[in-house]
Amino acid sequence: MSEKRPKDENHHLAKMIVMMLILSLVPLGAVGYLSLQDEKTIGLGAANDAQVMGEQIIDDSTLALNTLGAQVIQQKAQDVARQIEIYLADHPEATVTDLQNDTFFSTIAVQPVGQTGYTALTDVDTLICRFHKNPKLVNSDLHNLNASLPGSGALCHRAKAESPLMATMTGKNQMGPCGKVHVHRNCKCHNRR
Repeated sequence: MSEKRPKDENHHLAKMIVMMLILSLVPLGAVGYLSLQDEKTIGLGAANDAQVMGEQIIDDSTLALNTLGAQVIQQKAQDVARQIEIYLADHPEATVTDLQNDTFFSTIAVQPVGQTGYTALTDVDTLICRFHKNPKLVNSDLHNLNASLPGSGALCHRAKAESPLMATMTGKNQMGPCGKVHVHRNCKCHNRR
């Protein structure tokens, strides 16, 4: 009988060890599984947050660059307007035709702005373009521009009323597709015919 007891004790000891392992490994496995699931959720949440932050940064940067671009364009328009005022003060008798034949004045009137932009001069009262990078548009009536550049008609009417005027349009003009067209009215050359 004494031999049977150790076998029973060993058997009970083995059962207890198995039970202890089961009781400790099952919760450990469950916690591990839940941790992995939580890790995936946290990872997806972090990725989503990073995407939202990236989009916000892009939006903020785009707004800042557009604002800066508009300021550069406005400053260029003001500088050109001032240069024109100075030139006209020195040439009070010059007519529009005289000015159009004056290459120096033309270089003042039509100047590059950034990589793709340029200045142009239009008679605000008649909406006749007097100086433009595209020679086809010189002396053209901008009332007709609305067909190729929607919104320009309303803008032209605003240009008559507001000084200075700042506006932006998007569309296609006679020189081809264009992104945004920034319009500034800064000076008016009175009584030049």
